[in-house]
Amino acid sequence: MKLDNANILITGGTLGIGRATAKLLIEHGANVAITGRDASRTQEAAAELGAMAITADVGNSADVQRTFDEFMNRYGRLDVLINNAGIGLTRGLDQLTVEDFETIYRVNVFGAAMMAGRPRFLNSRMPATSSTLVLRQPQTGMPAVRYMPAPKPPSAA
Repeated sequence: MKLDNANILITGGTLGIGRATAKLLIEHGANVAITGRDASRTQEAAAELGAMAITADVGNSADVQRTFDEFMNRYGRLDVLINNAGIGLTRGLDQLTVEDFETIYRVNVFGAAMMAGRPRFLNSRMPATSSTLVLRQPQTGMPAVRYMPAPKPPSAA
């Protein structure tokens, strides 16, 4: 994999798949910025990885704009967006509220869409991955809803 000086933005890059992806991309020569909602965790992860830290909530349109502003101010161009941010709740359906669904959708659906839509304004010809919704039933047998980000291949334009 040859990524020398590729400028890559990873939402939800402080934990799990996002963090592991950032580590791998940096090891292969990419310039990587990661986002996260928790400022201290975002700063700590970025420092350990050698990435740029951007504390932001993809479910907040002002944070989405600021994310791209900060990224472009540092790197000047965006080559790849990895739309990995996602939140989830695992509870019985009888315990979920409308507010729970709204919060999850704001990040996992609307946030992913706002992030994916923004690069077109940057005159960027870059691929983007997206998030998806996964429903599952835990082994307890209680119905539950779990929202998790899952990568998809970029669609042909």
